Amino acid sequence: ATAADRAAGAVITLRQMKDATNIYGQEGYRLTVTPEGVTIDAATATGFFYAFASINKMLPACVAAGVRDAGVTRFELPCLTVTDGPRFPYRGFMLDVARHFFTVDEIKRMLDLMAVYKLNKFHFHLTEDQGWRWEVKKYPRLTSVGSVASNTYVTSMQHGAYWTNRPYGPYFSARAELKDIVAYAAERHIEVIPEIDMPGHFSAAMAAYPQFSCNPSGPHRVETWGGVFTDVLNVADPKAVRFVKDILDELMDIFPSKNIHIGGDECPTTAWENNKQCQEMYKRLNLTSYRQLQTHFIDEISTYLRSKGRKISVWNETVTEKGADLQLMKKTGATVYCWVPARRGAEIANELGLPSIYTVYGPYYINRAPSKEGWMATLPGNGSDHLKATYENQPTDFKHSIGVQGTFWTEHVATADVMEHLALPRLIAI
Repeated sequence: ATAADRAAGAVITLRQMKDATNIYGQEGYRLTVTPEGVTIDAATATGFFYAFASINKMLPACVAAGVRDAGVTRFELPCLTVTDGPRFPYRGFMLDVARHFFTVDEIKRMLDLMAVYKLNKFHFHLTEDQGWRWEVKKYPRLTSVGSVASNTYVTSMQHGAYWTNRPYGPYFSARAELKDIVAYAAERHIEVIPEIDMPGHFSAAMAAYPQFSCNPSGPHRVETWGGVFTDVLNVADPKAVRFVKDILDELMDIFPSKNIHIGGDECPTTAWENNKQCQEMYKRLNLTSYRQLQTHFIDEISTYLRSKGRKISVWNETVTEKGADLQLMKKTGATVYCWVPARRGAEIANELGLPSIYTVYGPYYINRAPSKEGWMATLPGNGSDHLKATYENQPTDFKHSIGVQGTFWTEHVATADVMEHLALPRLIAI
């Protein structure tokens, strides 16, 4: 800042330094506070944004809260220099809106909190066995049928755990609402990474369009409880594969993220083993495991996403399950989200040269009970996934690990306050 700047009343000066990425990184900054004013050096808008996030933390709490406090009459910053940059490029929070549906405002509230703590990836888990939560124009039954469960089991802070004994839904987000969330996140320098779980955890979709399942004439339903179910996509049926590509086309119209998550976790092979088309594909490709059908499906979807300028993300079962074709997985270039076994998943991803995200089951699964007291007694976990355990659990340091994530599943959630009570402050610890 020049003397003229100061004379003109400049209290905060921003200096974009094109070579600052060598010092601070794309998201880093230097914040200097002297009696004369505040200077921020950064290479990108994100760096400046995070510098202001740090300034907000140094001011009285009423500033960040956006409320007046009659007891606060001065706004002062300490004289200091902060040079700050992230350890990892990926710092995420995953929210499952399929088991429990959240409104746009409830999601924005969490995005606000993410921005305060410089988390930059919102992993948006949109579909599950228990519900399909976003509007797909070409396949309206995904929401008219797939967004309604006949019952649901929840936990509230007031009443503990109980079955509601009434339908849950229809609950889903319209395309305009999803675009609103994407724009709101972008203003806070957060990338929204959508997830459509497939080919397993696909019961809601199969209930809506059973012709794409392995047993079209069999029973299909939107599930009412968590678990692993055998009603999976028929990956050997070209029409079923076209079905999911159509869905992904509409997803990519809404979400500009370069990363598209297709799940791939907890997918039983039972239905494939008993389906004629899958048996024929198994023989035609000379496979040695029905798990390899899933790998071939992931490869086809990865190729399709790549043709659209996107990149595929998956859960670690795609590389840790026995029988998976690891060399074919390497070809996909997938980002591997490692939950269980987290370390082994990261090791395999590292060996294949694939980027990985560390979100270890237990300490980073921040829906699990931090204690077994009171209303939390029936939640998943034994109470050992408390704040200290989360804070002290360090990510695996592998060459290709790109970050960490707090993951929140919602089988037991009755209302948004349950989610917030459990997720915080463990997400902040992460």
